[in-house]
Amino acid sequence: MSEELVLLRDEPLSRHSTFHAGGRSDLLVVESGAALERLAVHGELPDDVSLVLGGGSNVLVSDDGVPGTVLKLRSRRASPGTELRRADDGNVWLDGAWDWPALALGATDAGWQGLESMVGIPGTVGGAVVQSIGAYGYELRDLVVAARAVDLSTGSVLELAPADIGFRYRNTDLKTQAPPRLVVTQVGLRLARGAQHTPRYDQVAAKLGGDGSMRATTYPPPEVARAVLQLRASKSMIYRADDPQTWGAGSFFKNPEIGPDQFAVLVEQLSVSPSEVPHWPIAPDVIRLSAGWLVERAGYRRGFRSGNVALCDNHALGIVNATGHASAAEIAGLAGEIRGAVWENAGVVLDPEPVLVGLELPDPRP
Repeated sequence: MSEELVLLRDEPLSRHSTFHAGGRSDLLVVESGAALERLAVHGELPDDVSLVLGGGSNVLVSDDGVPGTVLKLRSRRASPGTELRRADDGNVWLDGAWDWPALALGATDAGWQGLESMVGIPGTVGGAVVQSIGAYGYELRDLVVAARAVDLSTGSVLELAPADIGFRYRNTDLKTQAPPRLVVTQVGLRLARGAQHTPRYDQVAAKLGGDGSMRATTYPPPEVARAVLQLRASKSMIYRADDPQTWGAGSFFKNPEIGPDQFAVLVEQLSVSPSEVPHWPIAPDVIRLSAGWLVERAGYRRGFRSGNVALCDNHALGIVNATGHASAAEIAGLAGEIRGAVWENAGVVLDPEPVLVGLELPDPRP
């Protein structure tokens, strides 16, 4: 076996998940996206890959583990942001196994603009694309120009356009592959240099010292990055191995999107005025709601505890392994309970943001 891979037999996946939960499986660790391409071309990858991991920050695996082999991309680079260069095609190309927090902050500090609102999100570059990450009004999908991926079924290396990735809100066609087929190895981004950042969220503008008029002032990206890191830290949304408040997936549920008619029904069911419901029109017939507000409205407050599982003390969407001893079934159990309560209270179905492997939340609808 190539020195670019490490095979761990019967490995606890809890060691590779920010939930600190999950059963045992054979784990194949590959050091970089470029290495994965070489290994695939030479036919050195197993043909029974059933799950692909990056940073393990947005996946909850069953206590039974998964059959076959789990493929994990891991980079040993400490600060890839300082090594970025614009390629001949005008884009900045990143290795899919690079650590996203190090990359986003390093790129921002090195003078690249575009990633500053997404600093601190755990995971890898490839995982960031697969999950279609975004934060504080900015989306990674708006920066992705192209990607490369290994096709596990053929061993070939493919060029992907954004349409091939199938970007959606916190989802892509790559995220829904079962079993996994395409693994992102390289990502091309359209990044600017020397540009300023315009806050799109009041929280960011306020942290930067703005007056609440978000578009009135622009800021240097490094200043924005530090403000975003402070905001994420205040919500326990920066993973730390020594802090159980971060032992989860950040936000467990996506912010739901509904139509105007359903919004009117929601307002009536909750007996509130429309202005009391945090919401953002994002298209003529699409309104995005605050999942955290819905969770708390259903009676699940920050710090709620159920056995080994809890809601984060600092934000209601963080379902965390509070003791470090929670099973994946316990975590999914609380998530299902909350999902049912939100449906009963507000008539809205919350969908999980992390990938559930070998687990399923019950559908609360009759």
